[in-house]
Amino acid sequence: MSRGRAGALPLLLLLLLLGAAGASGAEKGWVYLLPERGGELLVLDDGGSVGTVRLGREGATGIFPTPGGKYVFVTFPDAEVAVVDAEAQALDRRFGLEQGAPEQFLFSPSGDKAYVSLRGSSRVLVFSHQRSRLELRGSLSLGIAGAPITLNRRGTRLYRSSADGLDFYLETTGETLRRVPLRGGAASWSFSPDYRFLWGVSLADGRLSVVDERSAKLAAEVDGAFAPFEPAATNDGAYLVAASRDRLEKIGARTFRPETSIELPGRARDLASPGTGDAVWLLVGEEIIEIDLGSGKEIRSVSPGVSIRDIAAVTLRPGEGYACF
Repeated sequence: MSRGRAGALPLLLLLLLLGAAGASGAEKGWVYLLPERGGELLVLDDGGSVGTVRLGREGATGIFPTPGGKYVFVTFPDAEVAVVDAEAQALDRRFGLEQGAPEQFLFSPSGDKAYVSLRGSSRVLVFSHQRSRLELRGSLSLGIAGAPITLNRRGTRLYRSSADGLDFYLETTGETLRRVPLRGGAASWSFSPDYRFLWGVSLADGRLSVVDERSAKLAAEVDGAFAPFEPAATNDGAYLVAASRDRLEKIGARTFRPETSIELPGRARDLASPGTGDAVWLLVGEEIIEIDLGSGKEIRSVSPGVSIRDIAAVTLRPGEGYACF
């Protein structure tokens, strides 16, 4: 999730649902952690208590939340998918994907469509989606196998790495609209909250590329400096784990140069952003660490007591038209 990581994406997800108590429709907060072993997810609440969601089998490889955070789709290396009801913190169901082993689930901004990339294929399945149920509508051939896909704010364009760069596709037909020439290879892309810039890290060599979506031009490129995690993008830059994995670097949106360096208490194994721009979570050793981006200070650190595979983040947003998603 790092949201949207497929193929070489980290194998898990951490689900962070920020929130606050009180009023009806307020955001709720939990962290979902995938252990290295066992057939369950760990659920960390804001008070630090840890619960479990039993998946009914072992070997999960990724977790992909719907836009409103109501459901989380958990993938396995075969064609099976488990669906977790995040509000109930319980398994909703498991089903097999007839078309092949899923690599990434990407949902439209409203949650009514799901795009599923298949392992080892450039094919992307298009489903209608409601209340965790999927109905196949078609398929598209996009970019290269193993490359993550992403969407724009309105869900009208899809983006995926090709052998020649980053391609922009028309969502309805898969037609290539634009191509930004880059050195080839899969990259994990993240939009800034204003959807102006696409920040991408090569999954092969850690090269950072910044693409101006409006002009479809390369705005900046930094060679081999970063770990291959999805960037935590903000409107004034992006936060990335250095290739040494011992610090978090902020790259400014105007200078496209390092502006802030936050030292980490160990080697980072994953980075997850809830999308608010206020904080990020990192898997450092066997601890889960939350860092405030404004101050660069650690907010809290949690030791779940077992080895965690990977992390990612999302926000549960009831009361925003996402009751089914």
